[in-house]
Amino acid sequence: VIIGARSGDREQFEIADEMTGLYTADIVRERGIDVVIGEILGEVEGRRVYLSIDADAIDCCLTPGLGTPEPFGMTPLDVREVVRAIAPHAVGFDYVEVAPFDSGQTAAVAAQMVREFIARHWTAGR
Repeated sequence: VIIGARSGDREQFEIADEMTGLYTADIVRERGIDVVIGEILGEVEGRRVYLSIDADAIDCCLTPGLGTPEPFGMTPLDVREVVRAIAPHAVGFDYVEVAPFDSGQTAAVAAQMVREFIARHWTAGR
């Protein structure tokens, strides 16, 4: 499942949707993160999943230290909700595309997402 994509051509989006399920940043904004998470949890229930977060999914106005900055992305709060929801089902996690081009806010968001994942994954196993 891809959540938060916003750049690419029509064909790329169609292929991604067919192969994995695609929730663009616009879809997340229109439908709400809780609805999107609910649908995704229905897909991952009982399955082993790997959570990979690309920092580029977050709006570059909020975290400018990105590999390919694009406006109109997800908020860090929405990404945190995804981490909290998926971590109990995950067997692994990564957070990629943090570039050192800002005053540290991108790295701070990335570090918080890693902490959130560890906390949720740990408490889910108890």
